[in-house]
Amino acid sequence: MKKGILLAILVVFGWAGVASALSYTDLDNTSVTFKESAGTVSYTWSFDLVNDVLAVGDIDSNDVINTAYLGFSVKDDDGDFFLFNEYIDITVNGVKYVNDWEMDNGDWFLTSPLITSQSGSLVDFTVTFDDYDGWKCTTDTTVFNVKIYGDYTDVAPVPEPGTFILLGAGLAGLGLYRRKHLK
Repeated sequence: MKKGILLAILVVFGWAGVASALSYTDLDNTSVTFKESAGTVSYTWSFDLVNDVLAVGDIDSNDVINTAYLGFSVKDDDGDFFLFNEYIDITVNGVKYVNDWEMDNGDWFLTSPLITSQSGSLVDFTVTFDDYDGWKCTTDTTVFNVKIYGDYTDVAPVPEPGTFILLGAGLAGLGLYRRKHLK
């Protein structure tokens, strides 16, 4: 009998402790065209994984962010993207991840994670694209679909003491019921 109760307790608490990684994507559809003559040489996108409406996933302040990556799309509008070079720096939360990158058409993703295993503390990101000093965007180059994506672990809240009292009372009741019917 004691083994059965112990097994039931282990199953209940063991099952409640199982967590798996879930995907998330915070997408900003703001399209920004960089061109020095138009005065657009820098732009910052802001992301808040807890308060933004995410394209994929649902993160709250108790969840653990396992990884975060940066992705974006570029369209070089000069007609011949080999004719003019547009260089840019990419900074995330004050850290320069890309220095003097020549922007080309396509979908791009940073291969280095922005974070790994943060417990709810870092959920805000600022992503800044700046014209590289000395080389300017002489033609229209558009950056769009900037996103922060990765995976997180949905952490269940810790049960209150009342939950344990109810569980204990239920198990005690089952034990008394079984004991009564075995006699």
